[in-house]
Amino acid sequence: MKTLILCSAFFTSFFFAQNNLADISDALRRGDTTALSYHMDKQVEINIGRVDDVYNKDQAVKVLESFFTKYRPSGFKKLHHGVSNSNSMKYYIGILRTNSGNFRSTILLENKEGKMVIKQFALERV
Repeated sequence: MKTLILCSAFFTSFFFAQNNLADISDALRRGDTTALSYHMDKQVEINIGRVDDVYNKDQAVKVLESFFTKYRPSGFKKLHHGVSNSNSMKYYIGILRTNSGNFRSTILLENKEGKMVIKQFALERV
């Protein structure tokens, strides 16, 4: 019985993590900061060019809105993702295509109260 419960918990966690990644990909593809904010922690480290700081969720959304205004997304391609040994952290790497070039995105998610939330978000021109 314990094995069944553990397996069920693992697959449920895996399913929700995959949904988070799909939702984040779609939000990046559209430049949808509202959808991204749903997945953000209360404090998010943002690193985009010269912008490198920890912001509260509302400030982080404004930083990303400014970026998406200047660089309109035209697509997003997931390259790979992985998890920490303890399954408490996940990373997600992809390429964001914009009207002014491509950016490598690195997103770090952390398990907070049973929900994977964005802790770090970085974009660097490639």
